[in-house]
Amino acid sequence: MAHYRGRDISRYSLYICCISLLMMVAWGWGAVQDVQAAEQSTSSDSLSSPVVLAGSSVDLADVGVNILAGWLTGTTTAMEYSIDSTNGTNGTWVQAEMIVTPVQWQPGYLYIREQADPTNIRLVAVIQLGRDGAYIFVDPTITSIAPTTVDSSLAEPVIGSPDSADMATTPMVTNEENSMETKPLVTIDPATDSTLPTIHINNLLAIQQLTANNDHQLTISIPKDQPSIQVPIEGSLLQALYEQQGSLIIVCPQVTYTLPIAILPQQQLIQSFTNPPSAVTPITLIINISTPSSSELAPLQSIVNQQGLTMIGSPVGIQLHAEYNGQTVAVNPQGSDQSLDVTMSVPNTTSTPSANATATTAIVYHSDQTINPVPTVISPSSADSQSLARIHGWSNGIYALIAHHPSFVDMTTHWSRTDVNDMAARLVVTGEKGGVFAPDRLVTRAEFAAMIVRALGLSAEPSKITFSDVNDSDWYAGVIGSASNHGLIEGYNDTTFRPNQQITREEASEILSHAMKLTGLSTDITTNEANAQLSGFSDRKQVSNWAVPALALAVKYHIVEGNQGAIEPQSDVSRAQATTMIRRLLQRSGWI
Repeated sequence: MAHYRGRDISRYSLYICCISLLMMVAWGWGAVQDVQAAEQSTSSDSLSSPVVLAGSSVDLADVGVNILAGWLTGTTTAMEYSIDSTNGTNGTWVQAEMIVTPVQWQPGYLYIREQADPTNIRLVAVIQLGRDGAYIFVDPTITSIAPTTVDSSLAEPVIGSPDSADMATTPMVTNEENSMETKPLVTIDPATDSTLPTIHINNLLAIQQLTANNDHQLTISIPKDQPSIQVPIEGSLLQALYEQQGSLIIVCPQVTYTLPIAILPQQQLIQSFTNPPSAVTPITLIINISTPSSSELAPLQSIVNQQGLTMIGSPVGIQLHAEYNGQTVAVNPQGSDQSLDVTMSVPNTTSTPSANATATTAIVYHSDQTINPVPTVISPSSADSQSLARIHGWSNGIYALIAHHPSFVDMTTHWSRTDVNDMAARLVVTGEKGGVFAPDRLVTRAEFAAMIVRALGLSAEPSKITFSDVNDSDWYAGVIGSASNHGLIEGYNDTTFRPNQQITREEASEILSHAMKLTGLSTDITTNEANAQLSGFSDRKQVSNWAVPALALAVKYHIVEGNQGAIEPQSDVSRAQATTMIRRLLQRSGWI
């Protein structure tokens, strides 16, 4: 076997491959020890080629290995590779890239096959990878691949390997399953002047757990003495998360963070880089969870004070970014149609609690020094434990719990006072001059868009669709942009949105039906079911054909109710009605 110290690339030849195959067939060389002896007879700059099965359509003539950099070179997209302990059969197969394929080397066996070959009939190479950087090509025609003993005295650490930090004191583990059993799921590197403590994940064990769990969730527990950490999700695990449509759960002392990978569309992540890779495997996604410094909290505290809010407990900063080929890009899940989940502890109040000190919702503070509320479920507190706030968020930022208990002089006896007070405490609706809410004033389309955007926890953003009657300088431009980008609104065929036009009950129901998809409510409804939901209303025929499914869904979930036997689809919506509809949507979705 050849070992390498400080070499960049070792190339190997198809001719040697063919010679090796002929010698092995002719002389019955099937044992790994004989392959080792043959390799030791070559020069230190070469290595026996992988054995290529007859009839393979994959040309390995130019394939090389740069184990120090963690690359396969001379690869093509006609190849796939897998690093696992079960002969590739149950492992995660990743498509190779053109010319250079970055690989996160792990102890065990690296299998290479033709793309989309579930039977492994076209298995073209097996490479045994040592913990200490040594490696050896193994004949893939051998029925049972036996572990080999490797002299690691001359081996260099494998750059990029999670084992590189303890390489000098850890003996080589030749059996990959033993490697997964003896190595913990996570290890921690201490903080440096420029980085947070880093949580390294054992990718092999993590992928095994992810695929074994029926819910395809992987839970990473962080020690209680690590309030601020960064968690790199390297390419092979990232690819497995996408393949399983799984979720990553990071349990920290101050917060539990759940990231459904669907919140980061794969192609969107890949294309966020200049000269993007052809696959997600070369990308590392990094999650930062930290306790913000006093200087970071100062502008947030200023906004909270200005708006008459009270901050409860300790805020938590959550940031995602990705790295590839020396480039770092911010990753913001704001653009997806699925929310992330943040669970924070709510401090218990004192023995004489004040109503004004009771947390009502969470907010997220953005880098542009703006805040927006996010839907929050606060569990009731018990005598011996803290309450928990479960937050549905969409973006990076500093998450904080706040208390807000407004009151309006015109809502003391109004039928909607409970809904209005709750939505006002959650910063979804606000009052008007003079301390009134004006519950019976009619709502415009722009106002309803603003209310639904705030209720869902979305932030204002530039629209990807241009409405001819919405200007960037309009107060509602950002909320209409966000509503449009998330598929909540569409506008009219003449490219207008008509923001100042009052909204009807069927138009509001259409927007609410799109919001249901974001909150996880089922929007599947047949024509017969929709007709059945609406058949009991005396004015059923006044419902526009395009609005039938949406209004039927709103009735099904008791978000919209009739008035003396009529559904009133063409009636305009008041502020009280809009607030009540939106609150019911959040309640039915379990978001508040």
